[in-house]
Amino acid sequence: MIKLASLKECTGCMACSNICDIAIKVVTDKEGFRRPIIVNDDCLRCGKCVNVCPVLNPVVPERTITHRVFACTNSSKLVRFDSSSGGVFTELATFVLQKKGYVFGATFTSECVVAHIEIDSENDLGKLRKSKYVQSDVGQCLKKAKGRLEAGQYVLFSGLPCQIAGLYSYLGKDYDRLYTVDILCKGAPSPGVFAEFISETEKRYGCKVQDINFREKKYGWGNRAMMALNFTNGKQSVLPLTLSSFGSGFSTDLFLRPSCYNCKYKNKDRIGDITLGDFWGIGKDLSFDNLKKEGVSFVMLNSKKGKELFDSVKSDLLVDERSFNEASKNNSALNMRNIKKRTRTLFFLAYRTNPKIALNLFTCPHRIAVWFRDLIYRCYK
Repeated sequence: MIKLASLKECTGCMACSNICDIAIKVVTDKEGFRRPIIVNDDCLRCGKCVNVCPVLNPVVPERTITHRVFACTNSSKLVRFDSSSGGVFTELATFVLQKKGYVFGATFTSECVVAHIEIDSENDLGKLRKSKYVQSDVGQCLKKAKGRLEAGQYVLFSGLPCQIAGLYSYLGKDYDRLYTVDILCKGAPSPGVFAEFISETEKRYGCKVQDINFREKKYGWGNRAMMALNFTNGKQSVLPLTLSSFGSGFSTDLFLRPSCYNCKYKNKDRIGDITLGDFWGIGKDLSFDNLKKEGVSFVMLNSKKGKELFDSVKSDLLVDERSFNEASKNNSALNMRNIKKRTRTLFFLAYRTNPKIALNLFTCPHRIAVWFRDLIYRCYK
């Protein structure tokens, strides 16, 4: 019998569902995560789904350069403001689009669902900017990317490191015109829990959420991120991310995907050509220190292709080379694994009975602690 990766190991990269459209069905499990399953009656026992799984057959891309780390910010104030970090992704994507290529990345749909899409115009770049603290649905984007590459076109594929691993595994080889960007990730929260948060928010305000910004830049860049919810009636709700029930649960690793609690990508050995994220805790000895409040990107070059791509766009960036140790000191996505807490099991037991009560009850202690922390911060500021 053909068996996919276990529930605890499956990352949801969807390489198997892209390689097989006959027997692989994608479902939403009881915790709100998208998972592939095999429909045995339709299965041909060919084994393609198993062979393409990066969990069962780990992917190790060829890396021939020494890692280099940079602190960067975009020279354009408009791009910096419209990005969660320093706006480096915009320049990488623009380079590929100007070569008549295609860019794949995560966006919010009109229903506030996070999904991967393909764009071929700079006018659509705004859809792929900014943080989405929810695991995206890759859909059939791996298959689409391969089609573009086989046609000789340029492709930039951005995503979580486990999604990039799924892409490489699905492709079966590297392509000269493929560039990959993996995002620093502390874990992938449940899309189902996020959908419940949005639903309850809409009930409370009596209006549909039109879009969400987890890191509203006009309030600055930093760990005290402000979340903005925009409604279809034109109103807006803004509050500290960690004072919301979803933001609190995300920051305390309460409802991450099971595979995230033993993530093999949270280290220096990255899967993408380039790794992007926030450069938290950046020091003051920067040539662009006065712009730091607007966001600073962490950039790590992991391959020769990654270096070539970065060299092609860095004239449009303000760049300072830094050390990996400085970056990893303040970013858990680079130097530690999540520890699965007993509260996660208890949370999902309660979540299956009453999602609203579970979300509010299990995040209440942390939100109270954050409220007092921010109160003290304001008093001493």
